[in-house]
Amino acid sequence: MNILICKLFIYQIEIKRNLFRHELINDRPESYLQALKDTIPGNTDLVLCILSNSRKDRYDALKKYLCLDNPVPSQVKIVVVFLLTK
Repeated sequence: MNILICKLFIYQIEIKRNLFRHELINDRPESYLQALKDTIPGNTDLVLCILSNSRKDRYDALKKYLCLDNPVPSQVKIVVVFLLTK
């Protein structure tokens, strides 16, 4: 079994402030929203959310919060792993 990970993408950013990382114990949209509310300070420059799949309800909840409720520049990326068998 071979595992192929999508092409590499690179973000180059200059880090001037602290980075916050939050790992979740479940995949519910409410858990993501609570983590954002608990973690993001008022002077945040960018939020990067890395998701394991493309659930529309979760994506919509995150973007609504990050665009309307608490406007901050954001990127939501989905990690994709393909399993290849010969």
